[in-house]
Amino acid sequence: MMAVIKVGRNINSILYYHFRKISEGKADLITVHGFGGQGERMDRKELNAYFRSYTLRNNRVKVNAIHIFLHFSQTDSLDKRSLRYIAQQYMKRIGYGKQPYVVFNHTDSYKPHIHVLSTTISKNGKRLETHHLGKTLSKKACRELVAEMGRHSSPQPPEQHSYPARLEKLEYGKTETLGRMESIIKGVLRQYTFGSIAEFAAVLHQFNVGLVQGKRGGRMWRNRGLAYCPLDDHGRHLGGLVKASSLSLRPTFGSITNRMERNKRVSPSKVAEAKERFLEVQDNMVKDALMDLDGTFKKNGFAISIQMGRDKKRAIAIDHLNRTTFTISGKLLREVSRQVAIKLVERYPVIQEALEEKSSNGGHEETVDNAYRKEEIPVWKLDTAPEFQKFVERVSRLRDVLPKQSISLPRSRNSKFSPNRS
Repeated sequence: MMAVIKVGRNINSILYYHFRKISEGKADLITVHGFGGQGERMDRKELNAYFRSYTLRNNRVKVNAIHIFLHFSQTDSLDKRSLRYIAQQYMKRIGYGKQPYVVFNHTDSYKPHIHVLSTTISKNGKRLETHHLGKTLSKKACRELVAEMGRHSSPQPPEQHSYPARLEKLEYGKTETLGRMESIIKGVLRQYTFGSIAEFAAVLHQFNVGLVQGKRGGRMWRNRGLAYCPLDDHGRHLGGLVKASSLSLRPTFGSITNRMERNKRVSPSKVAEAKERFLEVQDNMVKDALMDLDGTFKKNGFAISIQMGRDKKRAIAIDHLNRTTFTISGKLLREVSRQVAIKLVERYPVIQEALEEKSSNGGHEETVDNAYRKEEIPVWKLDTAPEFQKFVERVSRLRDVLPKQSISLPRSRNSKFSPNRS
């Protein structure tokens, strides 16, 4: 058993989220407490009105909602009666036993869990303490309930790779778009590491949220403005744009850049591990897996997204297991097999740009084929081989001393060999 506690400002939005899950058949309202005899028959609006009767008793407190997630192990068999008892005992032991609260059971996750929603304002208008509640009373209550009921102390990890538990794709027209989009942006910023705006946009794209930087050279582009919009499953823009500055989280260019700076402390190790795993997936690919490249990546927790950076388009790999990103470079591509590289270029043509390099004397475009056949002819320069240079000088002196007929060596225009000739 594990508890996660969050506090907020809007009880109605949290109620809306849970009742939407009930209407979709993905959740159940298993109990209400402190609402009187009519509590079981109240709908969302009536429950919200009752909560407001508490929050209005102290207008000075703005953060008046408390949302608790109680997670359990997959091996724990818990019926609704047991879940009601756990919720009741937990709330009592953290000091919220006399508060009105509702308990929802979600059934659409690999991890069994319940949600408890209440208010931090008591009946007499005082605010209940939430500071360090998770480290003190909540942790103690979980330990006591685990010992009492013989449950596992912490949930078991999922057997298959999946997206983070509370990050679901945005479904335009089926959910409240603005709030859902903002929760996805917040979740990506907290859970993923990335090294550029393009990599940040690639992760958002996985959850049907688009990031717009404006037309190249335009006012929005020059001022480094950002906007967000909903996407469909094919990456097409839906609805209108929402400026980053108008969201409560304010995920502007500056704040995201600051986040990338903080990520630098942990990104190198995570990126190195992700690249190693990416190459391991390529090595284990069989012929059938090459036919369904995207499906093979998805099974292993990877996705590839093409995003426009400040300079050019990039192919970005997202590792949902390590929750990090990296750009597919020519150096990385040369470490995979030739067949896989050809398939990657066929599926994502922009990857070819990672192989195009210019040499110092003019250069040429490098393709997948010649990237694997390329061999450099070694050049032996005299100034880097002192022993050979001494030998050439001795031969040169010998030519000047001996008669011309006694030795037949090809002569250059100058009397001495060119120092750059090998």
